[in-house]
Amino acid sequence: MILRRISNHLKDHSWMALGLDFFIVVVGILMAFQIESWAQEQNDIEKFERQLQLVKTELQENCERLNDRTEKIASRRENITELRSLLSNLELETTNHHLNELLLLSAGVSVVNINHEALDNLKSSELYIELANSELIQSIARWIVILETLERVHQDGLNYRDTILHQHYTKNLSYAAIFETSPELTNNYPIQPTRFMNSREKLASDPILENILVARLLTTNQDLQSIESLTKQTKQLIKMIEQQNQKL
Repeated sequence: MILRRISNHLKDHSWMALGLDFFIVVVGILMAFQIESWAQEQNDIEKFERQLQLVKTELQENCERLNDRTEKIASRRENITELRSLLSNLELETTNHHLNELLLLSAGVSVVNINHEALDNLKSSELYIELANSELIQSIARWIVILETLERVHQDGLNYRDTILHQHYTKNLSYAAIFETSPELTNNYPIQPTRFMNSREKLASDPILENILVARLLTTNQDLQSIESLTKQTKQLIKMIEQQNQKL
């Protein structure tokens, strides 16, 4: 209809009416572009909010894993400390069974499985650069640095266990006597009773074992500090995501 009107105005040389119709056409096109742009912007914001929510959920689950692992690592530190006390003071009462149990509990390495798939997807999204504020970007960067530190600590602990601890235990201690203290191990992997014992006197006079326990104690403390830092930064990042959502 608007095109028919423009054609009639050209025939009638009605320039003012023609200009008005042309203005209406231009304004209509601009409004259509603006509405389409606004709709796309809203879709992008909603998509970004969904990505942030997935990251928030992932971080909350990681917090639960970190809290659970903190308790287990703290318990291992107590086991190592108790074992060293019993070996340094032979007057303290204990049993060979309990010593073997402490040897088993002290040897483990707790690795925290931290999920960051949703976070990786967020960082690879174009919306991350377009919509994320600088505080959120910096908070994510700090979280990644702390996570990498924790992963290095875990890897160092695994390497020490596999190359130093197990090597010494294999040469000097009875694995069977140690494993017999774990019902879970003996039920799943039944073994014959051992002919050898890990005597308290022998353990107490072993300087390499003492060094191993001290090293395990240090790495356990470092592990706890790294987990504490990551937990703190994870909670901070969750707050930053909530603040980002409020600003969108």
